[in-house]
Amino acid sequence: MKVPRFSRLRWLGIPVLALVASGLPGYIPAQAGPVFLPGFPLLRQQRPLTCEASAASMGTRARIGESRLMAMMSRNPNPNLGFRGNPDGFQGQTLVDYGVYAKPLHQALLRFGYQSDVIDYGSDWLLRSYLNRGWPVVAWMTYQLQHAVPRLAEANGVQFFLVPHEHAILIVGYDNASILANDPWTAQLVRYGWKSFNRSWGLFGNMALALQPCAAPQPVIDLRVLRPTPPEVTWVWKRPIGAVRFRLTLTASGSRHRLLYLANQTDNRFTYVGTRPGKGYLLSVASVSGCGSVAPGYGAWYWTSPATPTPTPSPTPSPTPLVEGTVSPTSAPTEIPTAAVPPAASITPTSNP
Repeated sequence: MKVPRFSRLRWLGIPVLALVASGLPGYIPAQAGPVFLPGFPLLRQQRPLTCEASAASMGTRARIGESRLMAMMSRNPNPNLGFRGNPDGFQGQTLVDYGVYAKPLHQALLRFGYQSDVIDYGSDWLLRSYLNRGWPVVAWMTYQLQHAVPRLAEANGVQFFLVPHEHAILIVGYDNASILANDPWTAQLVRYGWKSFNRSWGLFGNMALALQPCAAPQPVIDLRVLRPTPPEVTWVWKRPIGAVRFRLTLTASGSRHRLLYLANQTDNRFTYVGTRPGKGYLLSVASVSGCGSVAPGYGAWYWTSPATPTPTPSPTPSPTPLVEGTVSPTSAPTEIPTAAVPPAASITPTSNP
């Protein structure tokens, strides 16, 4: 896409164009302008009165199509509550077929996970602050800044304003003199001076919708421990929709919880080496989108087994040393009593007759 020059700024010595790296939330250029957000396609609206959905679709980098956004919007004669009239109709002077305002478009984007901020009675400064952060802005104005007179209308007892030649564009840049926008009617990059734009924008109460250009990530819901081999433990999880990286927080249990690790990574696997017996380790994983949105974290514990005490062996008695040439009896000898022997009879010899 060719970017038009901002010739009014040359004499100030300011670079012709500053490109803001979209996807870096909170990024603010060093200077107040010029600013241009790249990467938002030029799309032509598919139906006569769907400029608002087409502009928002470009704000999602065409990831959410115009027809899908239209399908999520209710129909209501009050454009603050839904799409007024027939999207294939002709606006004309009756304004029966008209379009939709910021709040229903905001709600439709939420259905796809896209965050957006509804702006009422906004200001130049507010538009610039969102663009400085990398958020494009859908703004309501009359087509080609035509002059018009707002009309008071009523539906179901509620009053609201309708403006002839109602149109919506996607603002993607600015400098001190003008804005840059994607026009869904012509599918071209257009530039309008701040003064003329503010006059037309003011007919709609300075209404706009600042859009975070990527969907909020889905949370991690299937975190689990994989084959722990102490002192090493590994957690794995599936990559949710919209997550480009993960914010990891690892804590250890004990008398008090102790933070061991806090960092971002792109891999969906984490290994910690250094577990100790009898301790618990909690890993919390939060998915992060390319724009910096963080989903709620999801945690999983791992507990190590307590240390097993080593038993102390009982002392083994040493055998009694044997004296060489002797035999150690296995049992005490049994004394056998000696039988009593009667004394021998004494014989006295007699003389012969």
